[in-house]
Amino acid sequence: LIIAAMSSIATVQVRQRGSIDFPAYYESLCALQDTCPLREVLSGARQGRIDVNADRVRLSDWYPLLKALQINKSLIHVAFRRYRRREPSQEEQQSWSRCRFGSRVRFPAIGRRDMTLKLSKAIADCLSVTTSLESLQLEDISLQSADVSVLAKGIGRNRSLKNFSVKYCQIGDNNVDVLCRSLKNSKTIVSVDFSGCCLTGKGGKTVADLIQHQATERHSEAWKESLRHRHPNLNSMSGLKRVTLCSNPLLGDKGAVAVSERLKDDLWLKAIDLQQCGITNVGARALQNVMQYNTNLVVIDIRLNQLVDPGLRDAILDEVTANAATDTTQDMFPWLLLVNSTVTITKQKTKATVVMSAKKGALSSRSHLSTKRQGISSQTTAKIKSPQMRHAVKAQKRLPWRTTTRFIKDRQKNEQRYKGAHETSSVLSSLSSTSSESGSQTGDPVSSVLHRQDARGVVSIQQDLHRLQVEVESCRRILNEESDARARAEAKVVELEVENKQLKAEIYSKHSRESQKMAVGGVAADEHLLGTIEASFKQFHSFMDLLRDNDLGHLCALVGHSN
Repeated sequence: LIIAAMSSIATVQVRQRGSIDFPAYYESLCALQDTCPLREVLSGARQGRIDVNADRVRLSDWYPLLKALQINKSLIHVAFRRYRRREPSQEEQQSWSRCRFGSRVRFPAIGRRDMTLKLSKAIADCLSVTTSLESLQLEDISLQSADVSVLAKGIGRNRSLKNFSVKYCQIGDNNVDVLCRSLKNSKTIVSVDFSGCCLTGKGGKTVADLIQHQATERHSEAWKESLRHRHPNLNSMSGLKRVTLCSNPLLGDKGAVAVSERLKDDLWLKAIDLQQCGITNVGARALQNVMQYNTNLVVIDIRLNQLVDPGLRDAILDEVTANAATDTTQDMFPWLLLVNSTVTITKQKTKATVVMSAKKGALSSRSHLSTKRQGISSQTTAKIKSPQMRHAVKAQKRLPWRTTTRFIKDRQKNEQRYKGAHETSSVLSSLSSTSSESGSQTGDPVSSVLHRQDARGVVSIQQDLHRLQVEVESCRRILNEESDARARAEAKVVELEVENKQLKAEIYSKHSRESQKMAVGGVAADEHLLGTIEASFKQFHSFMDLLRDNDLGHLCALVGHSN
């Protein structure tokens, strides 16, 4: 019994230390299971961050990782990512199930439903106990409704989470609604990322309701800060400041209009990202109208929406840039990189594929992987099948096909770049009076270099001109705001002067009325006093007369009243 008690005490002490020392507890769990700790987990865990490629974690390695994460209180950043954008089809699984030597191809354990549920429970338990976790990212994890419900409960109990991302998890509108219900009461959340979550107009309305609820909560907080003639600092208040909804082509104008309606009354949201969301000119104009009411937005990203006119997109960009020029927090909300529209496939090849490519050669490997390469974009496939591509492949027959493809892509980029520079130089030569036109026609290399330099100079001048135009627009906006404020101040001064004159007139009239009342009241008091004295004298004289009539005149002599 003593040994069992000591062992239980030791276990409790290990768990208590494990909640604040993730690497040591994780290594001890791996030692008990007789497995090797993952290097990528330990390398970042010492700095309080773990960023795991879930495709590389085997089934036996998940238990110690989730067990250590479940009770942890010290990690700041937790991320689980997958880089396989699609699951293999049934035919591919059958064709890859066995290779030449009879060894099975191992698919990632994270693709199993029970494993995603275990991962969600471990993250929810960690969110419930920790006060240090600030960033949680789940990328391309196939989450089910049960997993999202468990995560939502953990998020509802947490009081430290700032950045939350479920990028490419394809959870749908209903699951996003469940997450938004837990996030709307969070006072620490700063950014949410629902990119690639298969959202429609209904999901856009859900996110818009989240923005509105956060704004309502902070309106009451700003009112409290404004009491006793104080000025609240809106930038220092906590709450949602960035929403990312990229790669949701079904969001459309309905979702964009719903979000724009909520942004008109919001004073805190700084960035909204809507790349590849199927927005047309209708949604873009709705977002442009927001700028008339909301000058706090520094990022409205509607790039890669092919149905939006370039002029309208540039107009929105100019207005946002003018807002960013006068905002001190613009560095905290940078623009995102352009989303890649092609479907990426995992870079890692299975061991069986590597063995077969080594045995059969490059040609057999390419024929064997023809089904797997069907995920490559149609644009890349068309480039490979073009006549120029086939000619280059024949010319470079001894090189690997990947090297040849990369070489041809680089050459085409250089040709397009040279073509653009050549067109710019031809325009400059037509405007100038020199004989550079003849040099460009003869193909002189010196003249071509000069034309390229001129083209670069023109591009730099255009960039400087655009920057100056943006600065002028921002200065003009500031001037208009200051002039409006001055006009309002002058109107207020005039109003106060009129009110002051009215108050003075009322005070003077009041004093005059009081003085008149006091004068009238004094005369009446004097008359009353005199009447009282006269009445008292009359009574006295009548009393004396009464004494005399009754032969009591000697009493009158005693009081000094003679006959």
